[in-house]
Amino acid sequence: LEAFRLADSRSVVGIGISGYRGGAFVHEAGVDHCLTIDSASVHRIQEGQAALTTAIGESVERRVAAP
Repeated sequence: LEAFRLADSRSVVGIGISGYRGGAFVHEAGVDHCLTIDSASVHRIQEGQAALTTAIGESVERRVAAP
């Protein structure tokens, strides 16, 4: 959470990934966008988070590598 606060103080957009329904995390300072895996299963949440971080990373790589 400290990283989100620091990002907020530097006007950096904070994107968080949470499970269940996000809880209080979605209202923390610096969490501008929260991608929530709405599930009661820890395993499904972890799988969803892994898929999201992989997709985001691949998207960023494609944009950075584009001419």
